[in-house]
Parts: sequence; C-alpha cells; structure tokens
Amino acid sequence: MSRDVDNDVMVDPAALGLRTDTDIAADIRSALALDYQVPDDRISVSVVDGHMTLTGNVDWYYQRDAAEEDAAMIQGVKGISANLSRTPHHPQGGGGWVV
Repeated sequence: MSRDVDNDVMVDPAALGLRTDTDIAADIRSALALDYQVPDDRISVSVVDGHMTLTGNVDWYYQRDAAEEDAAMIQGVKGISANLSRTPHHPQGGGGWVV
C-alpha cells in the first residue's frame, strides 16, 4: 500500500514576525539616504534570505564604514557583504586629487 504525501505548505514570514527581504532592503535604502555621510545615490542594495550586499563606490573609507553600520542596524539583517570600492575624491575646479 502506497501513500503519497502532498506538502504544499506556504509560510507567510509576516505571520511569524519575520521580515521579508523587500522590507529589509527598503529600510536599508532609507537608512543610507538619511545618513549625510553616505553617497546613497552610488550604492545599490540587495537582500537574499536576510543576507545583505552593498555594491557601489564611495570617496572615503568613513563613508563605506557608515554605510555598513547603517545596514547592520536594520532589523532582519543576518549578514553583510560590502562590495564598496573607494575611488579618490576629485574636488570641483580641477585643483588636484585629494586622498
């Protein structure tokens, strides 16, 4: 006698008090936008299973650190991967490179 089991169980993360990746990513974007130290227009955010990746470039190391700290504070973030490269800052007016 053979019995088949049909496991079509759907779990709603919100019902368990868990946050969706979309919610987490939106909160990270908001946190970056509110931080004056972070050039949020040059940073993209992706979240998969609570693991967040920041990709882009910043002028200074403190901007990268601030972006990582902002993202780490968001509820639901399980891990952080920051693929943020630092590019030298070139002041307007062509006065030379400042590093």
